Amino acid sequence: MSPESTCARTNSPSVRIGIRCPACGNGRFRTTHTEPLPTGWIRRRKTCRDCGRRVLTFESLTPTRGAGC
Repeated sequence: MSPESTCARTNSPSVRIGIRCPACGNGRFRTTHTEPLPTGWIRRRKTCRDCGRRVLTFESLTPTRGAGC
């Protein structure tokens, strides 16, 4: 299977991309703080635009296994 076909499958509507608020299910957030960590990860503090719940995300700059794109 070519990388192009993998990307096409990943972009299908049935695949959920991104995060959802654990309280209300909304997918829209406002990033309030971004901090690079010594391990190479990025910690972001985000606030749900609908209910105001705060969440933390940890993001990697390197592609993870199975990213395909």
